[in-house]
Amino acid sequence: GHLVGGGGRLLGLSHNELVAFETDRALQDRIAERLSRDRRDATALALRGRRRLHRGEYEPAVADLAASFEARPDPGVRRLLVQALLDGLRFDYSRYADQATRLESLLDSPDEQLAFRRLRAAGLSRSGKVVEAFDEYLKLCHSADQKTTSTPQPPPPPQPPKLPNSA
Repeated sequence: GHLVGGGGRLLGLSHNELVAFETDRALQDRIAERLSRDRRDATALALRGRRRLHRGEYEPAVADLAASFEARPDPGVRRLLVQALLDGLRFDYSRYADQATRLESLLDSPDEQLAFRRLRAAGLSRSGKVVEAFDEYLKLCHSADQKTTSTPQPPPPPQPPKLPNSA
């Protein structure tokens, strides 16, 4: 493939596609311009949050993503926010434990619920909060029980017919 920069964009050309990317400066300018017109612009907040997340600016990224989702609930922003909050719990539970309530309200899928419960239980346990950790582990067991009981079980395989005794 070929790469070329021009007009504030980076273009990539391969045998079957052309892809364009804004430079970081152009993206920052576009975000700033949109936010100067409307400080609650959900699209600009989501872009800035995504950019900050990629740059490792975790807390401002989460704040931007949360503000974007609050202004306009978007499934893509919700997923990114959930992933960022789960990562916060995973890598530094004690620092981000206060985000657990916000995170729990955003969980949508059983997989997200399971990841949250596991991370919360492990974090509470490492923090010495044994009783709270045990409660989370119980919730994990309960959700696993619900998952197995709510899943339809296949019928048993058919039994071969009994042959009459010839004796």
